[in-house]
Amino acid sequence: MPRRKQQLYGPKTLEERRERRRLRRVKQREDNVKRGAKMHAARLKSEANGAKRIPQHKQSIFVGCSAGATGNGGLVL
Repeated sequence: MPRRKQQLYGPKTLEERRERRRLRRVKQREDNVKRGAKMHAARLKSEANGAKRIPQHKQSIFVGCSAGATGNGGLVL
């Protein structure tokens, strides 16, 4: 079956695709700023309510594995 030369929907030219991509990225940047402000406000509220941060692990964790291709006997996290 021969391919159609004309698209049925969406941008048809390179310039139209670039413009749609540019607009999508502008929207993403705006959304990122809004999401960051929301997360910052939530963190400040959490800290004001006395919530403590999750403590970091003080002990290291050893994940053993065979020497295999890496040549080391395990991974210390």
